Amino acid sequence: MDMSLDRPESGRGSAMPHQPARDGMNINAFLRLLWRRKILILATILLSVTSAASYAFLATPRYEADAQLLFEPAANLVAENIATLDREPQDEAAVLSQVGILQSRELAQRVIDKLQLQNVEELNPKEESSGQLFAFLGKTVPWLFAGDAGAAQRDARSTTGQWPPPGADPEQGSRETRVIEAFLSRLNVSPVGRSRVVELKFTAEDPELAATVANTLTEMFLLTRFEHRLQYARQASDWLASHAQQIKADVEQTESTLENYRKEHNLLQGDKVMLLSQQITELNKEIMTASHDRAIAEAELAQAKLVAKSGNIENLNQVLESSLIQRLREEEIGLERAEAEMNERYGPRYPQMLEFKAAKQRFQEKVRSEVNKIIQALEERVQVSRLREQDLDRNLASLKQQVGDANTASVRLRTLERDVEASRLLLEKFMTSFMEMSAQQDVHSQMPQASVISKASAPEHPSFPRKGLVIFLGLVGGTISSFPLAFAAEAMGSGYRSAEDVEFDTGLPVLAHVPKVEGRGLTGRNLAWYCVSKPDSVFTEAIRLLCARLLASTPYDLHQSIVFVSSKAGEGKTTITLAVARALARAGRKVVVVDADFRCGKVAAMLDLRREMGLAELIAGAARLDDVIQQDRGSAVDVIASGAYASESADDLSRECFPVVLQDLHSRYDVVLIDAPPFLALSSASVLAAKADLTIVVAGWSTTPRQVLRYTVEQVQRAAPRVAGVVLNKVNINKNSQYDYGDSSMFGPEARKYYVQ
Repeated sequence: MDMSLDRPESGRGSAMPHQPARDGMNINAFLRLLWRRKILILATILLSVTSAASYAFLATPRYEADAQLLFEPAANLVAENIATLDREPQDEAAVLSQVGILQSRELAQRVIDKLQLQNVEELNPKEESSGQLFAFLGKTVPWLFAGDAGAAQRDARSTTGQWPPPGADPEQGSRETRVIEAFLSRLNVSPVGRSRVVELKFTAEDPELAATVANTLTEMFLLTRFEHRLQYARQASDWLASHAQQIKADVEQTESTLENYRKEHNLLQGDKVMLLSQQITELNKEIMTASHDRAIAEAELAQAKLVAKSGNIENLNQVLESSLIQRLREEEIGLERAEAEMNERYGPRYPQMLEFKAAKQRFQEKVRSEVNKIIQALEERVQVSRLREQDLDRNLASLKQQVGDANTASVRLRTLERDVEASRLLLEKFMTSFMEMSAQQDVHSQMPQASVISKASAPEHPSFPRKGLVIFLGLVGGTISSFPLAFAAEAMGSGYRSAEDVEFDTGLPVLAHVPKVEGRGLTGRNLAWYCVSKPDSVFTEAIRLLCARLLASTPYDLHQSIVFVSSKAGEGKTTITLAVARALARAGRKVVVVDADFRCGKVAAMLDLRREMGLAELIAGAARLDDVIQQDRGSAVDVIASGAYASESADDLSRECFPVVLQDLHSRYDVVLIDAPPFLALSSASVLAAKADLTIVVAGWSTTPRQVLRYTVEQVQRAAPRVAGVVLNKVNINKNSQYDYGDSSMFGPEARKYYVQ
């Protein structure tokens, strides 16, 4: 006869088929989680806001005073190698360099010394008990601080050879360092946008002190810049004065070398190359003129020779220009006219005709002689032109040679001239810079290159803490931190909250979800009567569902023994046993409840029955079955108490007498319900599971650790022949409905209208 549910065998080695893992968290599950943990979230936010508000109202207020500096254009430019130190910042890097100077330790030390800030409590607090404790530990157990002290001693020995250094006060140096660090931690210097304005802020507990420190710091900064400029001017003046004499001597030496070179190469007057080039140009012009004249003379000579050879001298220009030849030609023409007249009058044989011919011949010879002279003169002219042209060519070649030599010499000359010019410019610059440096040593000539455009005033309202901002940050921080806490709290809950997880991990079905019934004065004793007094409650319905699932598979033969076990005490196993018994009894079944927990049996106490005689006496043979059976006053359930405890009672369960008792009970009752002790606490629970027909494991919803339940189920499956499943007891119906499990809607708002609370 098998009362297990219609499912695969749940004995040893049985397991549920592998089920897919649950879906990842979606927005609905996330909101449900937040709602479940709303108390934790609200508590975290409230704690964070309260802490922030406490800090905002209890923290010592601090006041922030600010001043502004403007870096103006430089009024006086100094030497190029010095001016860059004082010139107006032109870019972001230069402004940031001034910010670094304002935050320097040296400037901070000057302000501290002027205002005696080492006597201010907030910058130089008195040594607390913790400081005295560290000093005491340093003396008693110096090895705790051997690292830092040893390093300091090694540094001191390396410089002075002894420790401590002569005249050194380590405590004084430590105090000064502490005051400077405290001062700089309260100072904030930053440029305003991309302008030349720098904003300086100082924070202190005293508003007057904050304003005084900010203004003093600006004054010290301007004074330090002024002193540095004077110092730089003196240093530059001394340096320029020492180098000006050397540069002057170099200039004189360079000029002397230049003059000597000019004399040596005949480069004294003007630019020799330019003069020679001009002469070459003029010679080229003369050569061209001479060549032209020579060509004309040669042409005239050739023409004269040609005319003389032909006898037609009238075509010769020189003949036409010669007055002698013209006169001779006129006389010849006159003779020819007279000869013609004489020839007509007297005839050719007239004696005077012969004289005319002789005179004509003489005239012709004179003309020929004169023409020869002209030709000779032309030849001489051609010769002279050639000689002049040759002479000019020689002069041109000589000038070209001189130009080449002058060019070679001018290269070195120009180098020397550049050296002289550079030396003169350097000397002039040094002298100018020297004059400027000398002028800048005068205090009255110094013009400020930075000015205070906004002095600090004592603030009326503290800058720290900003109460509204602190409280808002506390609210934001608490809200943000509450989410991880909610997830952590959810993850730290090691118990099972859904049937799916139980079935997936143990391989056993969940037979019922028994809700947790809460009320004033409601205990386990009263809860045993709950299913009788509240037949329409959700608790009773869960018990009724458990019974229905137990009876569904074997409705005709219920002669079965069912043992209820749990991993540990307090999981409601006894209450479930009594509730199931009363539910079966109301359904017309004849039921007996056997309390098998000899040490801590509760059945008799919950039903107001006697415990002196029960199962222990029955299996020991000290009593009969009829002697130990008691009647439940609220139902038709028979009860066998655990009886008087004896150490050998657990051993009697493993003997043959207990199966005989079970057989007698089967003959009288339809169902025998056995309330076993915690399975992991006593060995008798394993014996009862092995002897009974069916075993049910009771686990607390969200309270029984997962590892414990899995281990319990594994051990029960090894001992019991049949394991029906698991009952999740004490289910918080409000929290269960807030999950997104498949069985979360079992106790949802829609289902509660069917129950009477």
